[in-house]
Amino acid sequence: MKKYIYTLYGSIVVTMLAVIIASAHNIYVGRQAKAEQLHSATTQPQNGSSPIVASDSLSQRFSFRSDSVPVMNYVPLQGPEYSSLDTINAPVSQSALLTASARRQQVANRVAFTIDSLIATRSYGFYPSAMQTKGAQMRMIYNDYYYLYISPVDLEVHIPVEHSPTKYLTMLNFDSNSVADYVSRKQQSEWVVSFSASTSGDKYDFQLVVSTVTGEAELLVASPRISMRYLGTIGSRQKIQQSRAAKFFQELGATNPAATN
Repeated sequence: MKKYIYTLYGSIVVTMLAVIIASAHNIYVGRQAKAEQLHSATTQPQNGSSPIVASDSLSQRFSFRSDSVPVMNYVPLQGPEYSSLDTINAPVSQSALLTASARRQQVANRVAFTIDSLIATRSYGFYPSAMQTKGAQMRMIYNDYYYLYISPVDLEVHIPVEHSPTKYLTMLNFDSNSVADYVSRKQQSEWVVSFSASTSGDKYDFQLVVSTVTGEAELLVASPRISMRYLGTIGSRQKIQQSRAAKFFQELGATNPAATN
């Protein structure tokens, strides 16, 4: 009985080994055939078509042709041409070559030249910022509508006046068609201008001292009734209320062009 069982087990084992060997041989033969088929498909295209890229059975096959790939056209952005500045060879302004003190001196010279030009034209305005009567303290002027305008043919006066000892405030407000005894002279860094005008039977003497260094202008006004001192600045006339000044310069330019240049 035991011999029969051993014989049965031996036949089963031999049969299984035979089945395994046969299966392995079939798998090997199948893979070899598939490899040859793949090689022939990739190396020998049919009917002039593009080669087909084959993959294993788990991957999807794709065919690519040269005319099926989209072509991207890049258009450059249109803009102004770029120009670079060579900072080494670029021209250097004369002011950049000056020292800081020299540049400050240039500014001071321009301010002094502006004051000289205003005095030379004899047509300018005085704008007070403080006033003082004899024996009293200095008072500030915050309203900016006070002025004294002078030209070769007219004088406009609109300035506050303080009467001592009561400190009563009034305004000196008049226009004059004539300016008498006009004299301007420069002493180092100061201009001294003096003139006089009359209105309603009263004569007023004016003296204007202007510094070309600080820009400060001091105006002295004297008459039998008042004696005032003003501090402020000079500048261009904001407006000419009377056309006589404009007409005077037009006639002067027509007869003597060099006088207005």
